[in-house]
Amino acid sequence: RRMGEAGERTLELVMIDADGNQQRRSQQTVQVEADQSRQVQFRLGGMEVGMHQGEVRITGQDALADDDSRCFTVEVQPPWRILVAAPDPADAYALYLTEALSPAVFRKRGQSRFECEVTSLETLLDRLGGDFSAVCLLDPTPLEPATWKRLADFASEGRGVAVFLGRNASAIESFNAPQAQSVLPAALLRQARRPNADAYLAPVDYQHPVTSAFRGQADAVPWSDFPVFRYWQIGAFAPGASVIVPYSDGAPAMIERPIGTGRAVTMTTPVSDRPNRNPWNLLPVGEAWPFLILANELAAYLVGSSEEQLNYVAGQTAAIRLDPAQRRPRYTLSTPGGLKLPVTPDLNRNLLLVSATDEPGNYRVEAGGREGFQRGFSVNLAPRQTELLRTDEEGLRSIFGPLSFQLARDRKQLEGKQREARVGRELFTPLM
Repeated sequence: RRMGEAGERTLELVMIDADGNQQRRSQQTVQVEADQSRQVQFRLGGMEVGMHQGEVRITGQDALADDDSRCFTVEVQPPWRILVAAPDPADAYALYLTEALSPAVFRKRGQSRFECEVTSLETLLDRLGGDFSAVCLLDPTPLEPATWKRLADFASEGRGVAVFLGRNASAIESFNAPQAQSVLPAALLRQARRPNADAYLAPVDYQHPVTSAFRGQADAVPWSDFPVFRYWQIGAFAPGASVIVPYSDGAPAMIERPIGTGRAVTMTTPVSDRPNRNPWNLLPVGEAWPFLILANELAAYLVGSSEEQLNYVAGQTAAIRLDPAQRRPRYTLSTPGGLKLPVTPDLNRNLLLVSATDEPGNYRVEAGGREGFQRGFSVNLAPRQTELLRTDEEGLRSIFGPLSFQLARDRKQLEGKQREARVGRELFTPLM
């Protein structure tokens, strides 16, 4: 954004390696018209898994250097591991969901965002000890109390659980037992039938992370083309539970419930029914691009990737999530100015909170040496802090508040007001 006359400026993208050395990766020259703005894109590829920091900056000098650069932090993640559990044959139940999250063509190219591992419900309890970020239960049959307890513990550790209820939940007394209700958002009441295909997913707004991807095309999503014929009606919600997506008749379709530092999301209709076997819905069938987006956004929400913030405004408290299995008693913070400060983690919430973020630049947090914990974040000035636009008298009043001030618009007024304020006005002669 240029304030003033038109001009040409050069921007460069610099990456910082593990030794702190700067490497210029790209450069572009742009023409910006007077008081106009331009958007410039830099694309990076070939980065290894892990944290990467850099800087985008305008080369040369102008009248205000503080807004000529922006630091940034990005993190390249391996595919998020998701455990998908279903009745036998588990692979058949999981086909629609796993192909939506991890298509075969993406897996072959190494481009899959998620890595899905399918298991039967019988082995679910033993598999939950792995390094999975989320677990999905597809049309589950009644589970042992120990399995529900482990699912609740899994979520409370900061991970995600999704339960897609279907025809196998007919023994509702099992799903309404205390152990199951520690995960589910409410008690199951009865099955609702909509044989006329007049029920479908109907998001009220698109503010939730699971539905925000539809925000720009909300009017174009053909939800009614994917009818729901049957779903579970549920009772009063557990504390903290809320609806993410309702059906067109107002009944809850997708409900979330916070559990510890994690969350559980329950859908009252399955996503595993084949269309030729008396299905409960047609959500994943045909040109089901809404299901594809919804499944991916739900998975991202469950693993917590949509909440990971790596870039902050000066003065904000930075929060770095810690793996409960690999957390350490103390960490070291390296500031842009070269200081090294000890930081103590919040072990109850598995967070590392850094409030000393007044200095713009790239910050690094380390523990255990070069091969140990390595994370970071970036801090920049808020844009308004470098907007040097003219204000008016009303704007000055908002700045000075109760303090008095005088406004001079030229040199003569300035000299006169200075003399009045410092010396005062001679009143002896007029008084005489």
